[in-house]
Amino acid sequence: MESEILGPILASPNRLPSDRAKDATRNPVAVLTALNLRQNQRFLDFTGGDGYWSVLTSALVGKGVGVWIHNPEENRNVIEPQIKQRLALTDPQQNPSNLRFFFSPFRYPQPPTPPFCTKPECYNCKAQWPGWDDQFDVVFTYASYVTAAATRLPPTPAVELSPPLTNYGTPQPESTDIAADINAHVYRLLRPGGRYIIIDNAAVPGTDVGITAHWNRIDELSVVQQVTKAGFEFVEEFASLRNPSDPRTSPAGEYSDRFQLKFIKPGGSEQMEAAMRCLVGHW
Repeated sequence: MESEILGPILASPNRLPSDRAKDATRNPVAVLTALNLRQNQRFLDFTGGDGYWSVLTSALVGKGVGVWIHNPEENRNVIEPQIKQRLALTDPQQNPSNLRFFFSPFRYPQPPTPPFCTKPECYNCKAQWPGWDDQFDVVFTYASYVTAAATRLPPTPAVELSPPLTNYGTPQPESTDIAADINAHVYRLLRPGGRYIIIDNAAVPGTDVGITAHWNRIDELSVVQQVTKAGFEFVEEFASLRNPSDPRTSPAGEYSDRFQLKFIKPGGSEQMEAAMRCLVGHW
């Protein structure tokens, strides 16, 4: 992705001062390049916080049905005012009008059922949203997967979900394995060939997440094993956020060693591209 495209995105007035303060350690140019987002693709920012990554990706996919910011329902009181601050920019021409947000149970990052309003000031009201599509091209999560992998919660009956899971099929019976539930639901949310991108703080290889979770770290091999078990194919790892000087034996911070893993849901052009890269690599 060329710098002439990303430069204006990073300088956009849609971004808050707190966003720019994070750029040095999050390497957004490299991360966005690896995402390879294209116009009119749909992007889900799973546990996206105040939308740091979402506002960047919204500029790449263009106007219309584009980017959803998800957060767990229990974080609504803290996160919702922050997202509304982001959306309520003074210049209406600069407002990221393809950004939408929602809150749901942690294990089920499901957007509300359409229709929706396209007016930024309405957020999630009930007017029609043209061009609705049930599935996403990319589901992305930053420094949140370890929480799922380490959390053990009692099952949440589907009847308690609002809205119910009608758009994405019937979920399998739940267990206390939150990561397995999330990975299965992400699989349903993605279209064939869709990408699942996981960035998280690295732990010492082979260390159990039960030990490292209180440091907000996880062994990337365990992530690969869990996600591929849900039916995804592992494509590649990007090194742009790696920090070899991090011993990974203390709580994670802004300069921690991080991995960026890319998975795809079988089927579609993305899988064909991955197969071709593999084939070329063996010539």
